[in-house]
Amino acid sequence: MPQKQAEKYLKHLSDLATISPVAVELISKVEDINVSRDEIAQLVKKDDVLYTNVFKLVNSAALGLPRRVQNILEAINIIGMFQLRSLTFMIAAKKVFVDLDLWYKSVFLAFSAEKIAQELGLNQNFQSDVYISGLMMSSGQLIFKMFYRDQYKDIDAILNYQERLKAEKAIFGISSIELSCEIIKNYGLPETIYSILSKQDLDWQDEEFGLANAILKLACILAELDSKNMDQFELKRTIGDLLDPDLLKKFQMSELRLDTDFLAQLHEGTATFVNANH
Repeated sequence: MPQKQAEKYLKHLSDLATISPVAVELISKVEDINVSRDEIAQLVKKDDVLYTNVFKLVNSAALGLPRRVQNILEAINIIGMFQLRSLTFMIAAKKVFVDLDLWYKSVFLAFSAEKIAQELGLNQNFQSDVYISGLMMSSGQLIFKMFYRDQYKDIDAILNYQERLKAEKAIFGISSIELSCEIIKNYGLPETIYSILSKQDLDWQDEEFGLANAILKLACILAELDSKNMDQFELKRTIGDLLDPDLLKKFQMSELRLDTDFLAQLHEGTATFVNANH
C-alpha cells in the first residue's frame, strides 16, 4: 500500500539532485566480506566530485585525524571502510537535501545514532547502518516541504515525531517515514537500510531490527530538544527514562547515560560535519 500511495510523491525525485551511483554501490560493496580495501578505493575514484569531497572531509577538523591523509587507501586504513562508507554517503546525500534546516536535522539524526551505537559498543557495520538510516530518515519530509509547502506548513510546526507522522498520514495518505522507505528503495540502497526504517513507526519489538529502531527513536527524541527546552533535560538522565524498559532490558542498554553535555557534543559534532561538507 505505501508504495502505491508514494508514486505521486516519488515523481519529485527527478526535480532533486541525484545521489551518486558510486556512493550507492559503495554502501552495498562494503558489506561484502570478500571486497578488498583497494577495490573500495578504486570505486571512490570513479566519481571525481565525490573523490575530491571525501578528501576534503577526511582531512577536515570534523574527524581530527593526527595527520593529513594523502590517498583514499590511507583514509580507509585509518578510519575503516564502514566509516568511509558513512562519510561518502553523507557527501552524496548533501546534494539532495536543499533545505538546510532539514539537512542539519538529518546529519544530527545520523551523527546521534552513530554515537549512541558507539557508546553501546556496537560494531562499525551496525554504526554505519544506523548512520545512513538516520541520514535518510527525513528524505520523505523533504519532498513534503519542498513540493507541498502550503499543505505541510502546519504539520512541520509539530515537534513531536509520532504526532507529526499521524498528521502527515491524515493529509497525504502516507507518512514521511513511509515515503522515506520508498525513496530508499528507489535509490537502490541495501535492504537493511529499508528494513530499519520501515519498522520505525510500526514495530518497536522487531526481533532483527529492534535495537536499531530504539537507537533511532532516541535520536529523534534528542532532535526534538532545542534551546528552549534543553534546560528541562535532566542532568545524567538515563536512557531508561526515554525508552521502553522491556526493550532496554532485552538489548542490555540500561548503562548508557545521557546529559546536557552529551547533547551539546552531538550538536557541536553535527555543526562541524555540516560546515565541513559545504
